[in-house]
Amino acid sequence: MFFFKPIPEKKLVVVVPSYNNAQWYKHNLDSIFNQNYTNYRIIYLDDHSSDNTAHLVEQYIYEKHQQQRVTLIKNETRQGATANRYKGSHLCENNEIILILDGDDWFAHDNVLKKINKVYSKYDIWVTYGQYKRFPSNKKGHCKKLPQDFDFRASTCYYTSALRTYYAWLFKKIPKNDLQHQGEFFQIAGDVAEMLPMVEMARGHIRFIREVLYIYNNQTPLNDFKNNYQEQLDIAQVIRSKPQYPKITNHEL
Repeated sequence: MFFFKPIPEKKLVVVVPSYNNAQWYKHNLDSIFNQNYTNYRIIYLDDHSSDNTAHLVEQYIYEKHQQQRVTLIKNETRQGATANRYKGSHLCENNEIILILDGDDWFAHDNVLKKINKVYSKYDIWVTYGQYKRFPSNKKGHCKKLPQDFDFRASTCYYTSALRTYYAWLFKKIPKNDLQHQGEFFQIAGDVAEMLPMVEMARGHIRFIREVLYIYNNQTPLNDFKNNYQEQLDIAQVIRSKPQYPKITNHEL
């Protein structure tokens, strides 16, 4: 008889930037609370919602007895998703692994955190990107495995999409002004501004996860792809025109 030793659970943090998600917060949070994993916490950042999201989320956290696991931040002004991901990531310990889950999206199944833990335990990696499906069409995204030496800035396609995960220490190496335009955090395409530096610094330590782990909600009206497509392309080009980051050659976790 063979006995498989369980993989020790690394410390995971689900960072949830959220704005006006009264319709989706339960689906979003349930997909986290139902994970078959124990060593995780949640940083939920409500971006000054006008539809009572923050209050609803706070009530639901208590209803589900998850208040010890969740840090709820209520912004007094609207700051945008990039500013919230920046704030959430800097609230994490360096050795915590961050998973980004937008407030109107959800995890694809109950073993997502277990999968992330397994990948980070098996491989010497610092950042992952993955595959998603769109809701309600169920169409798979366009993400794919890329070579470690891929020129990410030269590509006009954004392949390093959800689910995005990374060590907090890696994100913290990005200077704040590289996530800003004219002194303000990017309001559009901020995920590109965040991922490009990380995959460039982490060459040799990047992992593409082929399995669908993320459901991207196309039904919400708050969608840059639908509302600001051309502006998103323009800002992404500004981001790609910035200098490449050097590869980190030595880092001790």
